[in-house]
Amino acid sequence: MKRELVSGIFLLSLAWSAAPARSQGAAQPAQARPAQLQVAEAPTVALSPSRILLETFYSGAQVHVTGTAPAGTEILVTVKGPEAEEVLNRKARVGPIWINRGKVHIAGAPSLFLSFGTRPAGDLLGRQVLDRLQLDEAAIREGMRISPEEFDQPVIRANFMAMKKNQNVYQEDAGSVKLGPAGPAGVPYSLDFHWPRKAPPGSYKVEVVACRGGGVQATASSELVLEEVGFPAWMARLARERGSLYGLLAVLAALLAGFGIDFLASRLSKKGVMTH
Repeated sequence: MKRELVSGIFLLSLAWSAAPARSQGAAQPAQARPAQLQVAEAPTVALSPSRILLETFYSGAQVHVTGTAPAGTEILVTVKGPEAEEVLNRKARVGPIWINRGKVHIAGAPSLFLSFGTRPAGDLLGRQVLDRLQLDEAAIREGMRISPEEFDQPVIRANFMAMKKNQNVYQEDAGSVKLGPAGPAGVPYSLDFHWPRKAPPGSYKVEVVACRGGGVQATASSELVLEEVGFPAWMARLARERGSLYGLLAVLAALLAGFGIDFLASRLSKKGVMTH
């Protein structure tokens, strides 16, 4: 009898200690939080193509940019080339003719600058932000470094910017970035533009800036590579490694072109005389 009583008390104590564990395990599903939609906090960017081949008959390329942006933001897309010092001739007028009056060294400006936005850059960001991040042509013009100092004049800066724009390597196009309807991943955007034919080979940074309230909320970037292949790559390598041979070939090519044009002109003129 005593043994049965002890066994009963022992089993009762085991049941009592196991009861809280079962109740806690049963309560866990009730504490689980429902899944929430992920809201984009930073833009994304994808390029097509991300590599452009500079071939013999290259005349530029069409570039497609897509991605998503945080809800409530607008988009500014910039494409920048690396900074490179340029040496230009300074022209001066002496009487009726223009002559070279020294060399101007210009640094601090990207080799290529393209800007595209949902609106003009000045409407999306404040002047201080634009200048600090060099996000428009006015910021580039002010950030240029010109030497000798006596040549650092507003007309030199203006002429440099005009030259780059005439080459189409500096462009600003407001309203070219299109936004789509917002979704769980953010607001989709898209941009199509023509890659400038005169852009030099190299690596370019494509940066997407999400703008809100005159400031930068977040950024994302990708790389676009312009690569010489085939005959242009061979000629560029020849110019770098064997400059004298390259110069000789250039002169021969010019002579052959001149003789060819003269030959065609003479043949056409003879045909024209015979028809009269």
